[in-house]
Amino acid sequence: MTTVNLACREGHTFEAWFRSKAEFSRQHSAGLVACPWCGEREIERRPSVPNVIRARGRDARQGQGGGTSLTEGSPSPSMRSFASALRAVHRYIERTCDDVGDRFAVEARRMHEQHEAREEQGEISKERALAEQGAEKAEQAAERGIYGQATVEEVQALEEDGISVSSLPPLPSRYN
Repeated sequence: MTTVNLACREGHTFEAWFRSKAEFSRQHSAGLVACPWCGEREIERRPSVPNVIRARGRDARQGQGGGTSLTEGSPSPSMRSFASALRAVHRYIERTCDDVGDRFAVEARRMHEQHEAREEQGEISKERALAEQGAEKAEQAAERGIYGQATVEEVQALEEDGISVSSLPPLPSRYN
């Protein structure tokens, strides 16, 4: 995993995780990286602090009373914390949403079209939804979310059609 510090042209700064620097470059050039606060896609990379894991020999640990030094094979505390939080997010999504596999783009579009049809039929009025946010929350709770896989092209097509989707980093198998 590579951690990247980013900023949008509105001045919001944030951190994002990617499988590799090449994956960040690919997503950034495809316009898939957006500010989590304002949605701005004009993003620039900011300097990041490198994650350095120092290897200490067995003798060094024994000489300091068996301390807690990191070795090449053990994850850093921040990586363990990240992996733990990411596992919790994955479990929550698996518990509260339906896995639609590689049909994600089709199902997301179907759900969006159903919602738009209800709006057009007057079942949902945007003004009413804004005025009665409690009703909107109840409606959202009644409709389960979905998760699955989609290609970069499918995600771009969904976003171009105004269908909001989010990517979730995969669990780092090395620390599962």
